[in-house]
Amino acid sequence: MKIRHTTSIIAIAAVLGTAGVAMADTSTSAFDASVSVLSPDQTGFLIGGQVSVGGVGSGALTMSRNTANLMVVGGATSDLPTMNTGVNANSFIKSSLEFDREITTSGALVGLGSVVSRGEAIAALGSAGAASASTEAGGVRDNANNTTSNGTAAAESSSQGSLNGSVSTSNTLQLLGTSGLFAGSNGLTVGENNVALAYGASDVLSDGSTGIDLNNVTNADDPSLIDGPGAVFGMTSTLSNGGEIAMSVANAGNGSISISTSTGGFFTGGGAAAGSATFNDVNSFFNGLYSN
Repeated sequence: MKIRHTTSIIAIAAVLGTAGVAMADTSTSAFDASVSVLSPDQTGFLIGGQVSVGGVGSGALTMSRNTANLMVVGGATSDLPTMNTGVNANSFIKSSLEFDREITTSGALVGLGSVVSRGEAIAALGSAGAASASTEAGGVRDNANNTTSNGTAAAESSSQGSLNGSVSTSNTLQLLGTSGLFAGSNGLTVGENNVALAYGASDVLSDGSTGIDLNNVTNADDPSLIDGPGAVFGMTSTLSNGGEIAMSVANAGNGSISISTSTGGFFTGGGAAAGSATFNDVNSFFNGLYSN
């Protein structure tokens, strides 16, 4: 009985030793991510004006700048998912301008002289950005049931965005009296809110079942709320005073009254997003490999 008992222990130890050798696991992973944002052109805000009175009269200028934001931001992620199998690669670029301004001119003149009230507000943005990420993982595992598992997974993501242009508002009132009989007054309010955006984002999960969706951008008038994979380029304009600019002039002679104004802007640029994924899994190599 002692001999049989000893033989059984040796056999069990041999089996356990064989199982330990069979559980060999070799795996590798590689991570890469990069982000670059820059402003190759002049970027900033400028607001200013002039008021002058020559003779008996008055002039006034009111300028307001409620919102003035410029932003270029980007990010990239290369990692292994915690609750899924496979690999992740994510990237995004967002470039935006928001400028809300209003200019009011007013003036009055009696007799010889002149009144000038002039204001201007300008915003310019030159931006470019790129972000990319790539993740790779794979390996071979010997299983306890004398089978072998192996697999490879790769995910790549890239995003780009550029926004270049400017917006401006100008408002000028001029009163000129050429004789003592001149009398005139006038004024104008002009305001506009502009939002311009270039955006690109790509989210890629390579797990053998999840596809690549680059058509799921959450769009919004507020650039800070733009989210999701895809690309956006756009600009919105909203005029103050109910969306209209109303100018009228009445003059009884002996001088002149002039009002001139302009508001708006132009931008070039765009957003781009791309992604790719490959996945190969034999005997569930990735199943639960990275779960925690």
